[in-house]
Amino acid sequence: MSSKDENEKLDINSASEEDIVNKKIPGIAAGLAKKIIEYRDKNNGRINSKQDLEKAIGPKRAEKLMEYIEIN
Repeated sequence: MSSKDENEKLDINSASEEDIVNKKIPGIAAGLAKKIIEYRDKNNGRINSKQDLEKAIGPKRAEKLMEYIEIN
């Protein structure tokens, strides 16, 4: 993987659980990735805002995650 790939932000709405885990975001492992996917599935397949992400995984984790993801 090139450093360009590592620096690209992950689209949280198109990423699979495996994509989220493979991105190697600090503090995000399979359990949290699953919570993100489950929340997305229950909400028309989308996380629309940082607030949605906070509802899925909590505000502190969402804050840390924001530097690694984008919400499209």
